[in-house]
Amino acid sequence: ELKRQQEEKARAQAEAEAARQAELKRQQEEKARAQAEAEAARQAELKRQQEEKARAEKIALLMAQGRKQLEAGQYAEAAKTFDEVSVLDPESAEAYTLGARAYWEKDRKDAKNRETAINKTQKALSLQPKDAHAYGIRGEIYEYEGKTDPAIEAYEMSLSLSPGNAQYLMSLGILYYRQKKFVKSGAAFKEALNADPKLAKAGYNAGIAYLNAGMNARSEEILQKTIALEPQNGAAYSALGTAQEKQGKPARAIDSYKNGYRYLSIPRQKADVAAKAGLLYFNEGNYDDAEKWFLNSLAADKNPKTEHNLARVFVEQDKVSQAFPYAQAAVDAEPDNPVYTFTLAQVLEKTGKEADAAAAYEKALALDPDYEDALINSGALYDRMGRYAEAESVLKKAIAGNRSNFEAWNNLGNVYYHRKKAADAVAAYEEALKLKPDDLTVSYQLALSYMEAGRTADAERTFLSVTERDPQNAEAYNDLGNLYFKSGRTEEAKKCYRKVLEINPQHPNRSRIEQRIYR
Repeated sequence: ELKRQQEEKARAQAEAEAARQAELKRQQEEKARAQAEAEAARQAELKRQQEEKARAEKIALLMAQGRKQLEAGQYAEAAKTFDEVSVLDPESAEAYTLGARAYWEKDRKDAKNRETAINKTQKALSLQPKDAHAYGIRGEIYEYEGKTDPAIEAYEMSLSLSPGNAQYLMSLGILYYRQKKFVKSGAAFKEALNADPKLAKAGYNAGIAYLNAGMNARSEEILQKTIALEPQNGAAYSALGTAQEKQGKPARAIDSYKNGYRYLSIPRQKADVAAKAGLLYFNEGNYDDAEKWFLNSLAADKNPKTEHNLARVFVEQDKVSQAFPYAQAAVDAEPDNPVYTFTLAQVLEKTGKEADAAAAYEKALALDPDYEDALINSGALYDRMGRYAEAESVLKKAIAGNRSNFEAWNNLGNVYYHRKKAADAVAAYEEALKLKPDDLTVSYQLALSYMEAGRTADAERTFLSVTERDPQNAEAYNDLGNLYFKSGRTEEAKKCYRKVLEINPQHPNRSRIEQRIYR
């Protein structure tokens, strides 16, 4: 029993030692396995870090390479480079944006490239909603494609995120201008100039936009700044002249137009500013300088409008022989222009070619049946030619279109007077005097018409009014003397006749007047 117990104990001890040794081995193996796994994990992490570092370095290298390619204009290469970056780092908003730039610049005419660029900007903005550059690229592409509203929206977003981009402000100004939003356009161009104080083009564009908006003072101000940047900018001088002219500053406008003429090189533009200067001189009554500048304009580039205006200058100076070739040239260039035809008619009339003048007035009226000046002038000409029915017709038409036209009433009065329609003449002259109460010629004609109508008292009153206002009017005194003489008021008639000879000793009726004075 004792032996069995000893053997049992020994066996138990041996089993315990074996179990201990087995556990010790298991623990050692577990420890070794854990250490191996930890080392493997460490090696894996080290490898991952090394790979991540290599990837990051490659991405940085590719991004730098792509930027250099963009700067060098190697857009196709840059597009491939940024595509590779996007594969390596799908979360890089910058890679999508710069890739979009590369595809856009690679071939702007290629619709597929534009579509790719737009898609890349969309991806960039999904990753980075405040990417001003991405919005700017979209604006450029939409502008190119004529999609004005999306382009404006994109540019506005870009500028709200990154203000002061002169390029985008210029584009925004152009788009607003196309939409005829001239105030917004001017503001965008002005902001572009603030962003880049040397960008004279922005100042010029702002000046033009403000001109179109009717903001002439603001236009003048910014155009002056533009000229300070570019003292030989002829186009800016031309626009400045327009702004000054619209503000009623003709002297300044003329100086600006002259500088425009000095610095502009394109013949048509030189001709335009010279013509503008000429027209301002014409409106001031300075016909010598008007002639000079209209001739300068025609020397730069022939234009029927300027030929017509030069003819008007000569007409005002009674240089009708000089006026004729220019008036004719304007009509030859634009035979359907009623204004040019009217001026030619004036020239022909002044040269004594009444039939040709009448035909020209008739052509002007055929082109524009309601041309008021042509109606009035043709009426006066018909009257002188004895074509009274035609004169009456055109003058009545002029009055029907404008009852406030003094010349029309006066000329109609003349027609009625010559047709011995005294009562009608009186009515017409009275209407004319309602418009110009102080006109002595019409007052005198009214007095004559009163006489013809047998309204002696009215005639006397009107003659007296004329002589009071014009004491040197010999004809009024003569006709008043005739009125008194016919009325048997001899002494009053003699006083008038003596006044006639006092004013004009060589009066054509001197012999008859003297007979009546001394009879």
